[in-house]
Amino acid sequence: AFIIPTIKYQTSVIIIQKAAASNAEFDNYYPGAEREVAFKDITTGNGKPAGKGDVIWIKYKGTLLKDGTKFDAGKISFKLGEGRVIPGWEEGLMGVRTGGKRILKIPPNLAYGRSGAGGVIPPNADLEFECQVKSIASGPVGKIVMNAKKSFNLKTAAIVCLIGYVFFGGKK
Repeated sequence: AFIIPTIKYQTSVIIIQKAAASNAEFDNYYPGAEREVAFKDITTGNGKPAGKGDVIWIKYKGTLLKDGTKFDAGKISFKLGEGRVIPGWEEGLMGVRTGGKRILKIPPNLAYGRSGAGGVIPPNADLEFECQVKSIASGPVGKIVMNAKKSFNLKTAAIVCLIGYVFFGGKK
């Protein structure tokens, strides 16, 4: 699968200035003319909406909006607001809930712009991502998840399970 490259920014944190365009704008999205992310919730999900600083784990499929060509699919976890994914994901996944399924339409200025990516995303391409949120974590749990992701192995899995049992599962 094509790996989404890390985007480098002058600052390490992206400040989300406004929410992505609403569902009404999703159906009227015009490729090549848009400057904002549009989204449509297929399934709402449940729990707390994802916000800046939350760690989200999603399953996704990316296609070119122009002709529907699939360029990538997979699973990824990241912290919202850190700038480790394209800005269109940062904006478009704010407010999504665990179990939610959201389709994002992302203009080039919030994706890969004039350079495209990896020979599979042409320059100035509008993209569509189908994203299903598997989990959302925040606070200390989010830190554990992100740290475990960096060096996850059997030992780390056992420690995470033990911490979860001690703090959440061992009490009745």
